[in-house]
Amino acid sequence: MDLRIAACAAAIALAFAGPALAQPAQLKFASPAPPQSPVNTWGIQPWIEEVQKASDGTVEIKAFLGPTLGNFNNIYERTISGVTDLAFGVFGPMAGQFPRTDVSSLPFEGGDCRQSSIALWRLLDQGLIAGEYDKIKPMALFVVPGSGVHTKKEVKAVDDLKGLKVAVFARVGSHAADLLGATPVTMTPSDAYQS
Repeated sequence: MDLRIAACAAAIALAFAGPALAQPAQLKFASPAPPQSPVNTWGIQPWIEEVQKASDGTVEIKAFLGPTLGNFNNIYERTISGVTDLAFGVFGPMAGQFPRTDVSSLPFEGGDCRQSSIALWRLLDQGLIAGEYDKIKPMALFVVPGSGVHTKKEVKAVDDLKGLKVAVFARVGSHAADLLGATPVTMTPSDAYQS
């Protein structure tokens, strides 16, 4: 078993331990991503199972997948206000709230998501971006592969982007689209396919 999972389960169990705890501590984990998304099926659900197993029945985590308890735009506020105890979110829709963390979305700065994720966690650990997390306790920070440009119209040169509406998920992408002559349209990842 991963020691981080065991430590997390122990920390959660201790936080809710009482003199005679008959029922397990019940936590709500919200993920605005669709239930069948890889973040839920490969990440959140297996993590929940491992934490519950490592807690020896002292912690029960219920997953709320999709926009049940919050969407990508408001999941941070829903966590701070106590609607959910744990949450997964993405930084793009929270533009401006985590400006130092946004360094991870700069194009061409990190070629390997694993290395970029480790570097981002180290920035937090060393206190360089820690002030952005005063209201919450991050359990993980990670960088996902950069987005590509997908169009109906063939794009062979930068000039072919002029006037195209381009979906963007973060402030950096919006600025890049502007510089390339495209029109940025901000949306969450779950809205991109239908759009």
